[in-house]
Formats: sequence, structure tokens, C-alpha cells
Amino acid sequence: MKKQVTLRTLYWITNHHTYYHDYLFQHIESDHSFKLIVCYRQMVLDSHPWKEVEGGGYTRTELNRHFWGLDFKVIRKAMFGSDDYIVAGWDNLMYLFLITILRIRNRPFGVFSFIPGKPGRNWLQFLKLRWFSFIFSPNSKAKLLVTGKVGVNRSLSFLRLDSKHVLNFPFATNHDIFIPANNVKFSKRDGVVSFLAVGRIDFDHKGQDIALKAFAKLLERGVT
Repeated sequence: MKKQVTLRTLYWITNHHTYYHDYLFQHIESDHSFKLIVCYRQMVLDSHPWKEVEGGGYTRTELNRHFWGLDFKVIRKAMFGSDDYIVAGWDNLMYLFLITILRIRNRPFGVFSFIPGKPGRNWLQFLKLRWFSFIFSPNSKAKLLVTGKVGVNRSLSFLRLDSKHVLNFPFATNHDIFIPANNVKFSKRDGVVSFLAVGRIDFDHKGQDIALKAFAKLLERGVT
């Protein structure tokens, strides 16, 4: 008789549903190493074009919004349970509670951040850095999941973290939709070449300024 294996549960706590997150979550769930439960603070946003959450093979739920936006059921699970957690950021009280509770319990968990920004110089940013030094102290089992070398370097310099607490967690891209072209070369004979970037104009996170500077250098070298 085949022995039944009980899978661990991973709670991924994030702000809202997006289709590119769906692709990531579907692949995580397809690994069958654990049960994935994605908890959204808000399932659908008025500012985003998608208004429906399609089925993705993983469990989806919405955080209960109580006093100060706290979900006491999830907080109790973090306080007394043995489940695993990835918390997408630290920009609200619910996330701060979860991260702090998991750190006090010295549980292994992940904090997902893409590319951290540079802290300011006011007292609130000072407290933020002090909080980071506690969450990612030498004996902590927490990991900061960031994107690319830029994310890793900013975590080490801006947040003053030890490299053992930082993991490069690259973007997940659906190549069935976005297929990289092979050996594509453009020339003047092709006419005007247009470049399209989709996303909010946010230099710190999206890096549109890097693309503009690259185009400017090409023009300086006579490439038109």
C-alpha cells in the first residue's frame, strides 16, 4: 500500500491579483512539493484592467479586513502554526505584523520585494532600517527575495543586509506568449523601428531611464 504523503502548506501573502503572478503561482503549484495558498489583500483593483480571477490550479483567497486591515485568522496561524510563508513586501501593517511574528518565532520565511528602493533620511526610514536589522539579524532564518543583480546589490547597500539573507528570484515569463526572436537584425532599409514598453512610468522600479540613455548613446555613435 502506497504511503500517503502530507504536503506542507505555503502561504503567499500579496497585494492583488495579476496575470504574471498567476503564471508564477501555477508553476509553483505544479511542483507538487507543497500546497500553495495565495492570500490577496484585495482580489481586484479598479486601477487594473483585469476584473476577474481565472482558475490557476492553486488555492486563492482574500484576506479578511478587520481593524487596521489586519486578518486575525492568518496572524494566529503565523503565531501558532507550522506553515511556511512568503510575504510580498512590508508596505502595510498586516505585512509588518506577519514578518515580525515569524521573526520572533525564528521561523524560516521569505519576504518578496522585486528591487528595494533607497531609504530616505527621516526618522521613519531610520526605524525601518533598525527593523530590517532585527528581521535579518545574523541568526535569522528569513530570506529577502529580490530580482536580478540590481535587487541583490541594493539589498546589500541600501538595506545593509548580509548576502546570506538575500536570494536572487528572477521574473517568470510565459514563453508561449512572449517568444524571444532569433537572429533578428534591424537596418535602415526596414524603416522606423518602434520600441514599446508596457508599465507605469517609475524610473526607480521600471528603469525606463536606462533604455532612454542607451538610445541616446546609440545616436551619439551614429546608429540611427
